[in-house]
Amino acid sequence: MRTGFALLTLLALGAGACGDGGGEPAFECTEPQSLCWEISVPAGFDATPTTLYVTAYESYPPAGMPNAMFNGVTDPDIGPGRPYRFQATGIDQFGFTGTKYLAIALLVEGGGAMSPVEGIDWVGYPTEPVELDGTPRTLAPIELVVFDIP
Repeated sequence: MRTGFALLTLLALGAGACGDGGGEPAFECTEPQSLCWEISVPAGFDATPTTLYVTAYESYPPAGMPNAMFNGVTDPDIGPGRPYRFQATGIDQFGFTGTKYLAIALLVEGGGAMSPVEGIDWVGYPTEPVELDGTPRTLAPIELVVFDIP
């Protein structure tokens, strides 16, 4: 049985939103060692976000402790029709190197404090790994789903 994410606040790293996507220029990373990812929730999302985590794992599906992690983004401005534009720099200093499977956990009011709670919090994790080789990485947009342990 998959244990889900076990998230711990490990290291501080500058991460933040880059606008609301409404008529702005294309969202793209250009600096070496940077990661950009547009994260959205479906139209039916009606929870209050508390923390967003972006993590990396050596294998798929993500389970247990992540191999790399950014500090959580507190009160991310995300909602239906309002994607969150995650951007981080200096990612190599925090273990985001080599081939990794990336994962997102969006914790919401009534859900987990450091790990997602099944049926309450939201997650997303592409099935394909990402090669983090120092070049700027802009990932394909992802829509989160309610966390479910199969």
